[in-house]
Amino acid sequence: MNTSSVAARTGAPGEYIAYAAAKAGVETLTIRMAKEPAPAGIRVNAVSPGTTDTTIHARAGEPGRVGRVAASIPLGRPGTPTEIAEAVTWLLSPRAPYVTGAVPDVSGGLGGSPPALRIHVRPAAWCSCEIAPSDGRLGVPSIRRARASSCSSRTRSCGAHIGEAMPMRTPNGSRT
Repeated sequence: MNTSSVAARTGAPGEYIAYAAAKAGVETLTIRMAKEPAPAGIRVNAVSPGTTDTTIHARAGEPGRVGRVAASIPLGRPGTPTEIAEAVTWLLSPRAPYVTGAVPDVSGGLGGSPPALRIHVRPAAWCSCEIAPSDGRLGVPSIRRARASSCSSRTRSCGAHIGEAMPMRTPNGSRT
């Protein structure tokens, strides 16, 4: 059982960036470590708590942080250690026998998982080598499509030229 943080997905801008990066590593490790012992019935999971009313903030030099960020939490309050422990208890229990490689948010709605992209095989005649900045709706880069014959990539590294599966969006921004 590992403990991550909602900061792994929110990035904790301007506050705990190194902490957020480390917790993102914990999530990746959890997912990877779940695969190896799974055939033996060993499960590996993590929880991703949001702001929790503990002494960690005071020990880090900001005792008022919990109150300061409470308004940004959709449920309007920080979590309690007991609420986080309930999620851990469930993941470790026989009531979750088919759960492995999971990192559920226990964050009062603060974290949320990033939106999934639809994956499909694109015909080799299309290229998506040009990546545009995020349009803000999905929080992921927009992909501009062009005919492969007009592709500007020397390496044609986007994979579309061989028809492999890749996330894509249409030129108008909708997912396909």
